Amino acid sequence: MAAARTQVEQVRDLLASVDVVDAHHHLWASRGEPEPSDFDLLGDESALPQTYLSGDFREDAGVAPVVGSVELGGYAVDDAERAGIDEGLPTVLVPAARLESEAGLRDLRAVARHPRVRGVRQILNWHRDPRLSFVDAANLMDEPAWRRGLAVLGELGLSFDLQIYPGQMARAARLAASSPATLFVLNHAGMPVGRSHEALVEWRAGMAQLARLGNVVVKLSGFGMTDHRWTSASTVPVIRETIALFGPERSMFASNFPVDRLYASYGEVIAVVAEATAELALADRREIFAGTARRVYRIDEALLAGGARP
Repeated sequence: MAAARTQVEQVRDLLASVDVVDAHHHLWASRGEPEPSDFDLLGDESALPQTYLSGDFREDAGVAPVVGSVELGGYAVDDAERAGIDEGLPTVLVPAARLESEAGLRDLRAVARHPRVRGVRQILNWHRDPRLSFVDAANLMDEPAWRRGLAVLGELGLSFDLQIYPGQMARAARLAASSPATLFVLNHAGMPVGRSHEALVEWRAGMAQLARLGNVVVKLSGFGMTDHRWTSASTVPVIRETIALFGPERSMFASNFPVDRLYASYGEVIAVVAEATAELALADRREIFAGTARRVYRIDEALLAGGARP
């Protein structure tokens, strides 16, 4: 009887003829000690590394054919640069922003001049359960000051990485519909926190609203944050439903490492997306694993030159 294939062999087989641009990971030169809080989305964060550099990311990616990546960073672009751009990774940067504040807008205009910056993210997750909320305001997207900040993104040619929960999707859909010149990148498959029937009904309805808008794309990532004990059986349907709504040309693989390393290895994360997409045409899989991210984040061949297949 033939020996069972190793995970390395499985990943290689599933990703044959496909390059990977990881559309969402993090780097930090020094994470620091987390402040005490009631926040409980991630679970036990003590296993997160204090330092996570480009070389650490490359080591985690292992045999996955990562040729480029998008780093989601802190308030300063040089956070990623202090962590080191190694072997072409990260390829481009998406720093954090505070769109509602004058100081935040000054920072935004400054980072927009950086040649690797392609967009910004402001985490907007609000939940009825305060242990799951990143922000205090449920309606920040409706605040006039925040809307004025969002309008600046269009002037600067930047996209907006949108991180919300399903209960916020109707509001986000109205926002995206009223901002057609801005590209919205929905993080972590819409973060379907909870896997009950009711929770998934709410998630599907919100995802359908967002998918109808041509200026919204989605990342297939973050599965562990909302399902700490995720399995192929629990995750493949979420991935397939997301792709069915947005299409391969508006869906992209992302690892969310090292955060999702709390729940799975890089090989396991990329393998579940490969499994969910195995029946798609090769052209569609190439879109999901690299093509969409390259278009959304404007990653050209010159930038990819340093990220050769391992």
